[in-house]
Amino acid sequence: MRRNNKLLKFNKIYKKYLIFCVVFLIGINPMTLFNLGNYIRNPLSTIDNTMITSLGIENGIIQQGWELVKKNNCTVLKAPVDDRLGSLSGSYMMLFGVQYLHPSNWESECSQNGLSRFLGELSEENPWQEITEKFTDILLDAGYTALGMDSACYNKMPFIYCFDVEPKEGWPPEYSWEEIMTEEWVEKARERVKEVSDKLRDDPLCIGCFLENEIFWHWRDLNISKDEWIAAHNRFIDVMVSAIKEYAPHWLIFSNKYAAALMEDAWEWMSPQIMRDAFLYDIEAGVDVICINDYLYSEEEARQIGPKLKMYEDILSAETNKSVTVMLSETGFQANRYEREKSLEEGHRYDLYERYTSTIYPQVDNQSERVRMMGITIDSIVKNGGLGLFMHAACDHGPQYAPWWQIWRRCSRYMNWGVYDPWRDKLYNEFLDGIKEVYKQAREKREHDMNITLWYGGPSDSDLDCDGELVWKDVKPGEILMGSFVIKNIGAINSELSWRVVSYPDWGEWTFTPLSGNNLTSGNSIIVEVSLVAPDEEERYSDYIQIVNTEDNKDFSVIPVILLPPQKIWSSWVPLGLPEGDNERKNPFSIL
Repeated sequence: MRRNNKLLKFNKIYKKYLIFCVVFLIGINPMTLFNLGNYIRNPLSTIDNTMITSLGIENGIIQQGWELVKKNNCTVLKAPVDDRLGSLSGSYMMLFGVQYLHPSNWESECSQNGLSRFLGELSEENPWQEITEKFTDILLDAGYTALGMDSACYNKMPFIYCFDVEPKEGWPPEYSWEEIMTEEWVEKARERVKEVSDKLRDDPLCIGCFLENEIFWHWRDLNISKDEWIAAHNRFIDVMVSAIKEYAPHWLIFSNKYAAALMEDAWEWMSPQIMRDAFLYDIEAGVDVICINDYLYSEEEARQIGPKLKMYEDILSAETNKSVTVMLSETGFQANRYEREKSLEEGHRYDLYERYTSTIYPQVDNQSERVRMMGITIDSIVKNGGLGLFMHAACDHGPQYAPWWQIWRRCSRYMNWGVYDPWRDKLYNEFLDGIKEVYKQAREKREHDMNITLWYGGPSDSDLDCDGELVWKDVKPGEILMGSFVIKNIGAINSELSWRVVSYPDWGEWTFTPLSGNNLTSGNSIIVEVSLVAPDEEERYSDYIQIVNTEDNKDFSVIPVILLPPQKIWSSWVPLGLPEGDNERKNPFSIL
């Protein structure tokens, strides 16, 4: 926490006691000025009172979830107030996410060998957890804020869980839409929602859920009529939304991730009107965010994606009379047209691994171009008030995608989207450095447009905060006084705080239990018990106790201390700032 915030808090506390003293002298009961017993803060109040709030009631207790906040035609998320979230608690956030961070990205032997060289020796017990946590740190440092679909662990970044309840079997999978019309599928889907919600319902990092991933795109080769498609679509939405509202009512609901190509590469009867009606059905059913997957082939498409999503929002908002959010839920950049055509013509001549590393795909190493194109895309979304976007994967696809390549013959579509290439044992540092600056500029523009401050992960730094004050009245000389205050780590998720009491008044005999501590994790707190033997002189005393983050001596907090003698009209003067000067006792770091 910044020094000026600590000073402000310190001054506010003393001003409170100044008012207390004044009203005491003029004979008014001071508690009439501070009686908040009948006041409950409105949990829905925001910067402009326009939002979609997720609230759930379980066992009579209201659970507040993440919120969609809109202001000045811009949309952001707001995290719930929860100490477990550290610095993220109650903060605003844009979605700069990664869809996949999962063991399937590293299943081949060559990729696992690359990871061992890159990350060092991994634990045998749970290597995927360790791999995912290390890559999460890389993503947070680069400015990413969320995971969007599939991960080996969910303990370091906000995330949106994606359900997988689509009827399918085998590999390559064979999909079925008829099964959705059966009661057996309904029961299976509801059981899956309950199972996941039981596991994640109380996780404050869980923003909400996607209903599915491109379920309707997977049906494009099936013989299904328009009426059958509409019936199956609506039944799927009804079952999933009703189950989520029952088992996790405080979650934000993100729609199935609709493939943008559905209108172009599916059935002859498919049309923009049918897709619009599907979106409208989602919204009326209770979906909070409409999600579209769109892979961009050109710079012009990148520049138009923001206006395109905004157009969808305006149309749907006008139709429903609701504030609708539409987001880019998955994106990446394809190879250029020449390279795609060449891969179709010559790809069968190459071994899959050789094809991946061959010179016909020079875009694999062109990281500056990737940054430029992502920058254009993100700038287009931010200028049009969008919520954010998700990049396809943290890791480039390679040999384990061979079954898809053999079917689609489009291998160029599944390359160079991630931040790490396990087959070449290479982290794309140039891309990470570039995207970090892109995200920084995007946050600054959104902060300016909405007049707010946005959270991002960054380095996992701890942040010290203290609550409490020590005020003793009618104190007699030599009396033993007891009190306490709270030390909290409000820093980044999974940070650890080491702290110490470094300065306290030189009058009386002080004991602190404990005097210091280590490894206080973010969102957690500890109570420090204080014992004081009052000084021999019967006077009014006021001073402060200082606690410091031992790994950052600029990060400190103060606890006010006031002793009042019995039966005296005491002055209302109290210090309104931290003392300055050469007095060693008042140097907050004098005993470090």
